[in-house]
Amino acid sequence: GGTSYGSALTCAAGEAVTGVFGASRGGAQIDYMGVTCTNLSTSASHNTGTVGLSQDPSPFTLSCPAGTKVIGVEGRQGLVLDQISIRCQ
Repeated sequence: GGTSYGSALTCAAGEAVTGVFGASRGGAQIDYMGVTCTNLSTSASHNTGTVGLSQDPSPFTLSCPAGTKVIGVEGRQGLVLDQISIRCQ
């Protein structure tokens, strides 16, 4: 199962996902999120669009160390997504 968000969380050719950003509602649930893409040649980075709803945002950013990229995203949910982490390599 799952939901497809098309290109909202996708980097272009020649780029890699190097972080995740978004906002949580008081730390209790993830309201929206997007990814940070980094160009593999120039190291320039930019944020993608987001998926989800912005209600009462407490912003967060998770970033990989320089020279690494996201190789996995983990989350926890009950009724809603309430935790997210990234794995970098």
